[in-house]
Amino acid sequence: MPPQLFTQTGLFRGKNIQVTSGTVKQARSESIIAANPANPFNLIAASKKFSNPQTYRFTIGVRVSFTGGSSWLDATLPVLQEWGDMVGGMGKDATAGMTDPAVAFTAAGHAFFVGEPIKYQPNGVIDTIGMFIYKSTDGGLTWSQPTPLHVGDTSDDKSWIACDNNPSSPHFGNIYVAWGAASPLRFARSTNDGASWTGVGNSTPGTAIADGTFAPEITVGLDGTVHIVWHPDGSTTIEYMRSTDGGETFEQQKTIVNNVHSLRGSLPEIDQWPHFPGANFRVITVATGCAFALDPSDENYDPKSRNFVVAWSDYREQAARIYYRTTSNAGASFDGPANGQPVLPAGANANLHHFHPQLIATGGGVIGCAYYEYGPKNNKNAIDVLLSASFDQGSTFPTTATVTEKPWDPAIDAPFSHGDPNVTFIGDYFGLDADGNSFDVLWTDTRTGVQELFFDSVATTKFNLPDELRGIYAQILFGVVQDGGGAILVNGHIIRVPPRGPDFEIVNALAALSAAGRISGSVGRTLTKSLYSAIGDIARAAGKSLQS
Repeated sequence: MPPQLFTQTGLFRGKNIQVTSGTVKQARSESIIAANPANPFNLIAASKKFSNPQTYRFTIGVRVSFTGGSSWLDATLPVLQEWGDMVGGMGKDATAGMTDPAVAFTAAGHAFFVGEPIKYQPNGVIDTIGMFIYKSTDGGLTWSQPTPLHVGDTSDDKSWIACDNNPSSPHFGNIYVAWGAASPLRFARSTNDGASWTGVGNSTPGTAIADGTFAPEITVGLDGTVHIVWHPDGSTTIEYMRSTDGGETFEQQKTIVNNVHSLRGSLPEIDQWPHFPGANFRVITVATGCAFALDPSDENYDPKSRNFVVAWSDYREQAARIYYRTTSNAGASFDGPANGQPVLPAGANANLHHFHPQLIATGGGVIGCAYYEYGPKNNKNAIDVLLSASFDQGSTFPTTATVTEKPWDPAIDAPFSHGDPNVTFIGDYFGLDADGNSFDVLWTDTRTGVQELFFDSVATTKFNLPDELRGIYAQILFGVVQDGGGAILVNGHIIRVPPRGPDFEIVNALAALSAAGRISGSVGRTLTKSLYSAIGDIARAAGKSLQS
């Protein structure tokens, strides 16, 4: 029986890559990342970039990659002169800055970035100038002038953006933005690739669709359902709203999780900020959510898939753990226990805390939940980035990988939260996105002695060749390149493989299979499936010819 090709499923970390390189004054935190569905090698990364960590002065730093994350370039967002000095000068603090970046790609590869310029007041209060939107048509390298979505509410904060990228959706191409923090939940949308923006119905952008929210996350299902989820800071619930008509209207807010043990109220506080024992960086519970389904190239793909999952950090086990809850009917009802279920089995190390979860799904339907793990590591308290994956539509998360090659110390180069030296800042979230078969992770890290951003791509499939075929592939490569034939070694004897016939065809298919494994997204998966089928067909045809 000939050797069999096989595919290994799991989580396969790449290499940790340093994305930023700055000084101690340019600490980076609260990052986001977006992968371009039209170009799997194009990524946009952004985060806070400090100019004075002690006085909590910062703007936004943007970097882009066209090499799948192996190298990065600086990009600059245009700013309006009336906003004020964004970086400070002549030894003075900045009078203005920008915070809470959010970015997403459309299916056509156009990037949209939500910028939140802020104004520093003499009494230490930070006021929002407004919510603005940028557009890039070159992968994030250059950006349009900022377009105002909503100006005049100084409490506007914490935005998120999502694009409807499924051609089967009735609202394909729509772009949605939501924001709010201890303030009304506001909403804006575009149905014409960012040429104009509205709220619900024909209202102006920034429509208030709920009385209160905190750090809402917005996502779009394959059926076009718009999901918004949030956790009122310190409360016992996860709240939810949805639109089934492309943002024309939203259904009434409802509670989808009860009996949440929020980190605020469960942990001790320093100057009104919760913190873990032995740490002084601020930490809170923030909800995250994503819609998920199989990729259109999968034979089991359902173009009307209506799955959605929400996750949060919960202290019910007397340690911070990630809990989640799913729905299979686009949020009409939710499954499982009303207070959710844990991502990891109960009984984990009580000295290790899991927080800041981020959710996303690959095109192949694998759900990834990335989160920070804090506690004793190598004889000191440090943080690793973990990624747990579900391959069964959210029923379980059996596979967990440590993304960081080494844990990092959150006390190194940490800015003072709002200028308070008693409370430090590492951000309230970090970056996670996905393409067809891998997760892109972007996090704060201090292994260099400076608060920087690091990146890794974690694959969900690994293509393996049995040793027999791997040897054939290696030996034949030279001959294939030279004259279309090749040679293999059998017991030390050179045996020619002619440039025609099933042997040569199989070897070429193996070479193509190796290349297909390096192509991300649905294109790579579709090509790989076709090659598996082709190799089988060639072998069966060769077998029949020998029998005739």
